[in-house]
Amino acid sequence: MTARRIGALEAELIHMEDKFATIRAAGGEPDAGSLDLYQRLANSQRRCCESIGWQRRPKDLTMAPHLRHYLDARAVADAGLTGDQNVTGPGPTSSGTGNRTGEAPEHDLVPLESSRSDAE
Repeated sequence: MTARRIGALEAELIHMEDKFATIRAAGGEPDAGSLDLYQRLANSQRRCCESIGWQRRPKDLTMAPHLRHYLDARAVADAGLTGDQNVTGPGPTSSGTGNRTGEAPEHDLVPLESSRSDAE
């Protein structure tokens, strides 16, 4: 029941955000009552989330791939390269294989022990 309520509140909050954006795009300002209602709904949703154990936590970025790996992967996908074709040569963060798939080397994907224990 609480999860359904969280979803209903989310739908209403999104609807209100859309109305606010439309009003702002037209050069207006949302009325104070709507902003107050939005704030109260957001707080109610947060309390519902906390009641079922959901917690706000910072996103762990230690597992995020490097920008270079992402761009290399996009170049491979966009070019439709296969098998023995290579997009880049070995770089400073590369394993020496040219990293043709754009994926981070396995050692780059291991989370730091200190950050894992802090987040839990």
